[in-house]
Amino acid sequence: MRAKTTLIAMGVVAVVLVVAVALLAATVQRSLTDQLQARGQAQVDHIVGQLEEGMPPRQALDDAIRADEAAGERGEVPTYVAILDQEGHPIFGSGFFTMPGVGEDGGGVAVTGGLGDSTIEVLAEGTNLTVAQRSIEIDGELLYVVAASPLAEVVRSVEAIIRVSTLGAPLMVLLVGVVTWTATGRTLHPIERIRTEVEELSSQTLDRRVPVPSSGDEVARLAETMNGMLARLDAASVRQQEFISDASHELRSPVASIRFELEVALAHPAAKDWQDSAATVLRETGRIERIVDDLLLLARLDEGAAPAATSVDISSLARDATAHIHAVGIEVHIADGLLVTGQDSELASVLRNLVDNAARHATSLLAVTATAHDGTVVITVDDDGPGIPLIDRERVFQRFTRLEQSRSRKSGGVGLGLSVVDRVVRRHNGSVVASGSPLGGARFEVTLPAA
Repeated sequence: MRAKTTLIAMGVVAVVLVVAVALLAATVQRSLTDQLQARGQAQVDHIVGQLEEGMPPRQALDDAIRADEAAGERGEVPTYVAILDQEGHPIFGSGFFTMPGVGEDGGGVAVTGGLGDSTIEVLAEGTNLTVAQRSIEIDGELLYVVAASPLAEVVRSVEAIIRVSTLGAPLMVLLVGVVTWTATGRTLHPIERIRTEVEELSSQTLDRRVPVPSSGDEVARLAETMNGMLARLDAASVRQQEFISDASHELRSPVASIRFELEVALAHPAAKDWQDSAATVLRETGRIERIVDDLLLLARLDEGAAPAATSVDISSLARDATAHIHAVGIEVHIADGLLVTGQDSELASVLRNLVDNAARHATSLLAVTATAHDGTVVITVDDDGPGIPLIDRERVFQRFTRLEQSRSRKSGGVGLGLSVVDRVVRRHNGSVVASGSPLGGARFEVTLPAA
């Protein structure tokens, strides 16, 4: 990129310089030529005016001849004047007669340039001339007053400009290349440092960060964005490691229970009731199934896709979630026709997890209430268990979080259900909070936008 940028800059400057030199040369040539033409036309007009007043031709040319001589002494480009007859032959004149290509017959001017009343440029035997001319009738004879200036000095001036530019342009292009190479290197140096740092990163070093330059420009913002991305990757990696560790631990427990039950049954077939063993295995298999289902649901939620926009009957889902509760008493107050927009399977898991969580921790009673309130659907699940300490009421929604004492693995939970509840509810633009229950235990209140 550095070399490419430098070459492009040098190429652009080279093209610009060539165009600029060409325009400058053309402008200088046109300006100097215009000056010579204007001076010649002024002399022609002056001589014609004198001739019209009756001054003899030779006398009228005296001032022009003296001006030519003075210009020659000063090293300036002289303007040669002459009076020609109708055929273009010189009658009177100054150094005009001695210019290359303008002989006594005046053929060079007459043939190449043409006689008339305008300022023209002619070529007389290889010599460029600018010629100003006017016609005048004297004593019935048509004569032409001509002022000619050689353009050799103009050409030399233009050539000098081109020579100087030819020598200076490469130096200018080289200077631009050096400056561009240096400036680009300084600009890209922080990017190279960022690239080097990122190249050295691995899954074990995501805690490292790229250097942020103090320039405050786009490169600095890129570095800050890169560090933000690395921070998110680091956090995701930590969560992934914790997730794998906790998931393997939780799955190991029911698997170990099943293995133990089967080993005891095989070792003591006469003393072991196979129906009890089968019931234990079935119970632990169901536990594994719930863990796997919750893990799959959390993995799907982590993808961040929006839920399906279908109408979901919360009243029906809430009744289905409470129908299988028999171990403790239950009070159900569910209004009819409570509708929200979302995915029914995910919302069903919310209600099932809340009710199962309350049933595991309730001493003797749980209550489920679902009502409509100010454009929302509010679902409340209470239990009369030990409750949740104030400092744990936010932490309880984290994955694999289990509280001490009675709210522990012994109650059958693995710490995924409430995390599923929180993720699904937030995915449906709702909220869930944990608080104390009037029954003495815990209360979970879910609020969802009504359809």
